This record gives sequence, structure tokens and C-alpha cells, in this order.
Amino acid sequence: MAHIIQTYIDESWSIRKSTVMHAVSALRIGLENTKELLHVYDSNSGRGTRSLKCTAERLESDIASAIQAIDILNKPDGEPFPTKED
Repeated sequence: MAHIIQTYIDESWSIRKSTVMHAVSALRIGLENTKELLHVYDSNSGRGTRSLKCTAERLESDIASAIQAIDILNKPDGEPFPTKED
């Protein structure tokens, strides 16, 4: 089996603002859904076994990744993109 090694090259891309705003919106929806899922999971299953704990920790990691991605995709001046509530 061949292993493909990829090297990360920092590139600058030009994309439409609306595309980024859609991505941020999708990330926010996924973030809220994952937070709710974690809450329900903890309430119903808890973290009493290694498997349950690993699943909860994976959800927490997903939440942290979504938050980081949203922060990265914020406007260059640091202001977040408007939400539907704004």
C-alpha cells in the first residue's frame, strides 16, 4: 500500500464573502447542534465507561474545532460576521 505524503503549503485564496458567510453559518449551526448533543448525551449516558468518556471527549473536541474555525473565518478586523439575529 502506497503512502502519500502531503506537505502543507500556506496559500492565499480569493473567495466570495458570501461563501465564507455561508460556511460560518453552517459551522455555527453544527456547533449548537453538537453542544446540544453533548448535553443530551451526558444527561442520558454519562461518562461512566471508557467508551462513553471517549465519545463525550470527541464531541468536546469537535466543539473546540468549530469554535476555532469560526474565529479564523471572522473578518480581518476581528468583527464576527452577522448572524440572523443581528
